[in-house]
Amino acid sequence: VCSSDLDAKGRSRVIPRWFNEGLAERAEAIAMGRREIDQVQRLYLKDGLRDGDLPALQTMGAPKNATQYLQCQAAIHFAFQKYGRETVLEAVRDALENGSFEDSWSKTTSTTVRRFDTLFRDWIEDFDG
Repeated sequence: VCSSDLDAKGRSRVIPRWFNEGLAERAEAIAMGRREIDQVQRLYLKDGLRDGDLPALQTMGAPKNATQYLQCQAAIHFAFQKYGRETVLEAVRDALENGSFEDSWSKTTSTTVRRFDTLFRDWIEDFDG
């Protein structure tokens, strides 16, 4: 990320908060030896979805609570599972070059962020614990 890609607070103007926070949460989890979203985390996500605590990714601002941070992390986990790490990271590289995460995501994954969010929510719902 170059400085022209950042706002006054140093946040990316191109990469959405959910994605950026998700990568950070995932990196922290891996550093702590946790590579997967575990059953307890999936249950928290399922409860959050049921209770209306998980905003749509495409409209999400900064996460407001631990469940939303987990949502961001799980979205990255799901994206890596569904599309592969390289495809997801290619979307980031492309977005930084062309200035549009939505366009880059659609081009590299062949789905919109809105559709990805639906698939992600289905993945959460399908967990039986």
